[in-house]
Amino acid sequence: MVDNGLEFYGKIEELLMNKNAGKQLWNRYLKILEKEGAKRVLDIGCGSGEFCRMAQNRGIEVVGIDLSHTQVSRALKKGCNCSVKKIEEIKENFDGAVAIFDVVNYLTPAQLSKFFQKVAKLAPLFIFDINSQFGMTEVAVGALKVEKVNCFLCVESNYSRGRLITEFTLFSQTFDHLYRREDGQVVQYYHRLERVTRILPYQFVEIEPITLYNSPAPEKWLIIAKN
Repeated sequence: MVDNGLEFYGKIEELLMNKNAGKQLWNRYLKILEKEGAKRVLDIGCGSGEFCRMAQNRGIEVVGIDLSHTQVSRALKKGCNCSVKKIEEIKENFDGAVAIFDVVNYLTPAQLSKFFQKVAKLAPLFIFDINSQFGMTEVAVGALKVEKVNCFLCVESNYSRGRLITEFTLFSQTFDHLYRREDGQVVQYYHRLERVTRILPYQFVEIEPITLYNSPAPEKWLIIAKN
């Protein structure tokens, strides 16, 4: 069975997520939202709803959207208001919008400007992160194996010409003690910070370096855009 794309990634995301790094980043977003007084937020690429749940526990209403049915199903079980939708389908307005943990890196360079324009029509505050060049070329590349009781996952990432291509192979034990193999692939794109800030349709832009894994250089850039 081959399922290339974010739906496959939704199946394995919980095997890969570093919860400590996640909480660091999610808390940084929450502090900014609280500082800006955002009470109702659109979470673009909400995943399994961890950020939605944290935000709701701190009094922020979150509406989440994602392209993965698997991820949204997990988020709904956590009590989150999430659905499988594209940003083009959102018609209501929010105090702020967020795109957390590489969401923007899944967009091609050609898609960026149109995406930013859509977000700006929905919210006067947009907080998101993008991978730095160091994060993509040094931190994200390589091979990894994750083993659980009934499955194991092999991951290999390679960077070339502005693209980080990650191949996944998941082996899951079946009822007859055999293993079923599933393969998937996701592609992320490197976006230069200078270009991103130049095409943002917001009046004010702030940039913060983010280091989650004790790296010698920033792995991400956190961007706060507002009117």
